[in-house]
Amino acid sequence: MNVNIHSTSNLYKRKLINVSIFQYLLNVLALLCLTSIFLYGSYSMYNPDISYLASIIFLVSITLLKGKLLISPYWKIRPKISQILFSNLFNLANFLFSILFIFLITINSQADRINIEFGIIGSILFILTLPIAYYFWLIFSQINERSIIKIIESSGLKTYKKYEVYLIIIIISIYGLVYDYLPQNTFVLLFIPVGLLLLVSFISFLLKIMNRKLFVHYFNAFKLTDAKKGVIENIEDSYEKNPYDLSKILKNDFFNASLKEKRYLLFTLKRNSAIDTISILEELKAELLPSDEIYDDFMKVFDILIKTEKEVNNISNPYEFVEQSNDLTIIKGLIRKQILEPDKNLIIKLLNDNRLSVKKPSCVVAGYLDDINVISTLINHLEKPDLSLWAQLALKKIGSKTIKYLEIEYSKRKENLLFVESCFTLLCKIESEDGYRLLFKSLNEADSNIRKIAAKKIIIFGIKATEEHRKYFKKLFDDLVLTLLSNGYLIEQIQSKNESFKSLKSALINENKEAIYLIINILKLYYNPTAVEEIFKNYTNNSPEAHAASNLLIDTILSSNLAVKNKIKILFSPNERILLEGLQEEFPSINLQPKFETEEDLIWVILKKEYDQINSWTRTCALNILQYEFKEDIPFELAAEFLNENTLLQECAAANIYKNLPEFYTIFLDRLSEIEATNLDYSIRSNLDVANPKQINHDNLLLFDKINFLISIPYLNQLSISEILTCHSYFRTKVLKAGEHQISLKDDFNLGFWLIENGQVSCSKNGIDFYKYHKRDIIKVTEYDSSSENIYFYTEEDVRFLIIDEIILSNIINNYDEIIQKYIDILPDKKVYKPTKKLNQEAA
Repeated sequence: MNVNIHSTSNLYKRKLINVSIFQYLLNVLALLCLTSIFLYGSYSMYNPDISYLASIIFLVSITLLKGKLLISPYWKIRPKISQILFSNLFNLANFLFSILFIFLITINSQADRINIEFGIIGSILFILTLPIAYYFWLIFSQINERSIIKIIESSGLKTYKKYEVYLIIIIISIYGLVYDYLPQNTFVLLFIPVGLLLLVSFISFLLKIMNRKLFVHYFNAFKLTDAKKGVIENIEDSYEKNPYDLSKILKNDFFNASLKEKRYLLFTLKRNSAIDTISILEELKAELLPSDEIYDDFMKVFDILIKTEKEVNNISNPYEFVEQSNDLTIIKGLIRKQILEPDKNLIIKLLNDNRLSVKKPSCVVAGYLDDINVISTLINHLEKPDLSLWAQLALKKIGSKTIKYLEIEYSKRKENLLFVESCFTLLCKIESEDGYRLLFKSLNEADSNIRKIAAKKIIIFGIKATEEHRKYFKKLFDDLVLTLLSNGYLIEQIQSKNESFKSLKSALINENKEAIYLIINILKLYYNPTAVEEIFKNYTNNSPEAHAASNLLIDTILSSNLAVKNKIKILFSPNERILLEGLQEEFPSINLQPKFETEEDLIWVILKKEYDQINSWTRTCALNILQYEFKEDIPFELAAEFLNENTLLQECAAANIYKNLPEFYTIFLDRLSEIEATNLDYSIRSNLDVANPKQINHDNLLLFDKINFLISIPYLNQLSISEILTCHSYFRTKVLKAGEHQISLKDDFNLGFWLIENGQVSCSKNGIDFYKYHKRDIIKVTEYDSSSENIYFYTEEDVRFLIIDEIILSNIINNYDEIIQKYIDILPDKKVYKPTKKLNQEAA
């Protein structure tokens, strides 16, 4: 199929190239005809040498001035007209001149004379023809033709276009020398060039129509590329991606796996006390040779599971055992036993246990059941950061039966964006029409945040949008266009005088990136995806050729819907008055380009927007500027955010009031509940009243600082700020005080990825070979690739980490394997570090 795709697209590409070459030849012929007309008129007023030199001087002058003065008409004219008219402006000028000359010839012709006298006015018209038409060709036709080359990526035509102007001037110069040797009569020097110019204009017009059709065929050839590439499964995170495949992978792929993958499978079984897989292990044991390098690890895990199974089977009352025991190994074994001998009541009890280490494996096992009470409990876990991904795995396993319950709970919990995110992800993974219907209906929600989340899930999971579904995108599409225009205008007005304004500008730019991403993918649901990608390929490129290439495709590909076409065109020409007026008529309540007398006015425009019109990060950046730069009086918005349920906004307001207006801080704090006030006060004071800056507490990291750190991490940069705002709670803080530390791998809370948020640390998996890691480095802490049951850290000062479970990171980052592996293997400095004293093996 790929061969057919490439051959079809290449066929139309060759046709486009051939048509373009023919067009270039016609351009040369037209310019020669214009030169002949110019020389005919100038010969009647000047001598041949002056006429010849004047033609060259005119052309060279226009060429030299093109970039500085004469290109501005392009920007004024192109957004207002269609591609057909723009591509034919040179032809149109030639056609009108031809008609004018035919008229002059007609009124001045006499039957008995070959040579005709046209007078001064006629000669001036003939002289003006060449510079005017050459200008039209240089500014409009040239740009249009370069845009075509930019789209079809023809290196040969690109090289020709680079030198075409010089070549044209040389050809015209040579023609000027030959001109004196032609028959010196009106028929040869004027009639024939005018007739040829009229014919060339007509043929060129037909070629433009052909070009338009070829473009449509060229991009339609890429529609055949629907076949999905085969996904290479990575055994090393198979449990994290789909724990229900673990037994199948163990049975079918164990002997074909690498040593590292085998160790991963075995230690995953050990970590989960997976006694349900003992029968599979017994089959593998019968085929495993003692000489195999995995044999010792295999037998070690096998013996542990056999022992665990015996202890689980000896439990007389599992309900009492769960309440009284802290032996997580046996409890996990009891949980896995429910796969073979399910007790619904016990599973529900385990799902509601106080210990996170019990709830997580219980969620996985609950996926094997479809009891209504189990489903309800799992749905409750969707809004909990520590359990959301585990609950999703279980509910996906249960399948379409969960959808009606999800729909009920979604209607109650829309204000919780983490629940919305989890719910929509689950609807996509279950792959049911009922779920898809709920997802598409959510595109009409009043909250634009919900609309964006729904659209992202539809895009990421590649859900096919039918004609019925497409209508739901209109509201979101309009919102995104207005956001881009409004934010773009604000970005232009912001003067980055200090770091605060830079952060605000960066936040607005990030919002625009997300809006562009959504617009591109929404358009792909309606129009040719390859063409849509090509349209926005040059979105930030301000060259006339790039602008013309995008507008060419907008006019060609989006021509079926005038409203959509104009809204996309305005994104490429945001200051075009006619397009802006049309959009303003459709949305009269929105001021797309407000007037600002001061920078403070600009900040207030941002803060007065509805909460779903800008994300809380942008609003927080604006609040910080408001308080730092304009703090004569306590702003009402700052006081109001102190009582906001959004933690980011609340902490931002509280911190600013505490630093700048402490007398108001206690007054506002008293308006909160006792628990909320205590927690907020601790967060603020522990950050701002630090006597020793080197001393770090794990629980005093303000959310602003946490998110500011997360958006700076290279392996998270594919996530938008709004996505980080939703998933930041997945990252939990942990601080290691200065000194030596031995971290147990038996504790589930220690497993996962450790991101260094502050400081530097030396880390070892065997207690001997230490490697130094710095801020933003990532350390994978896992049981199966360690030579012991511990990992060792040495720090010279307090170091704070953000820790995230592998199962969570693998599900929130696309291309997880490739991205994370890159930063684990490449980013850290591989310098051996040895502590000055022997490591304390008993350190906590």
